[in-house]
Formats: sequence, C-alpha cells, structure tokens
Amino acid sequence: MKKLIILLLIVINIYSADFSRDGVAGVVTDHSTNLMWYDGANISMSWSAVITHCENLDLGSYTDWRLPNINELRSILDRNRTPRIDPIFLNAVSQSYWSATTYTGLTYYARNVAFSSGQVDAANKSYSNYVRCVRDE
Repeated sequence: MKKLIILLLIVINIYSADFSRDGVAGVVTDHSTNLMWYDGANISMSWSAVITHCENLDLGSYTDWRLPNINELRSILDRNRTPRIDPIFLNAVSQSYWSATTYTGLTYYARNVAFSSGQVDAANKSYSNYVRCVRDE
C-alpha cells in the first residue's frame, strides 16, 4: 500500500500544471501541456458563438485561438479550490465553460466543465455558458 501511495504521488507531481502568466496580454501558459489560455473578461454565450469568438480572437500577436476540447479544459481543473481552477487564472467564475467536444449521441449537446464543482457535463448548444479560449504554444 505504501508503494502505491508513493507511486501515486510521483504521477501527480509529473502531471501537475506548471503555469506562468503574461500579465500584459492576459495569457496563462501551462508548460506541462504546452497550451496557452486566454484569461480575459468572462463572456457567456451559446456554443456556436463561443467557437466564433475564439476563432476571431487576436491576442498577444496570435490569431490561432480556438475552443478547447474537453480533455484540455479538464486539464486546468483544480479540485482543491473554488472556483476549481488554479489561482493564476484571475478571471474565472464558478460556472460552466464550454468545450469544443460534442456530446456522443446528442449532436445538439456539447461537453462542458463546471468550475464550481469540477463536474464534467453536457448542455444544449443553445444555452449560454462561459468561454476560455486556448491555443497550442
């Protein structure tokens, strides 16, 4: 049992996020996943609107922003905090954020992460949820 706990702690350390922040651009870089996250104003809108919003984002001289898939969005969860996201993200609300992942079997639903509870769920794409755009570093 002790070996299992030690192994688990090693795995957690390997996969824990290593963030840095560009305060001027409002961008957080996760060096463990090589993803850059936009940490600007909290905007809530429908799924199709957030996809367009991310694709049209021109920030920090980058124009290749997109809506993250569900695994990318889950990678910034921190279940030890409320909202359940690392405090380096200064603009976070305890609400649901859209992912680009469509819910299997129900194409009018998309996956989301509730940063209030850490739950991964799905919602009708016409509903209004928050957006956190991402790009590959």
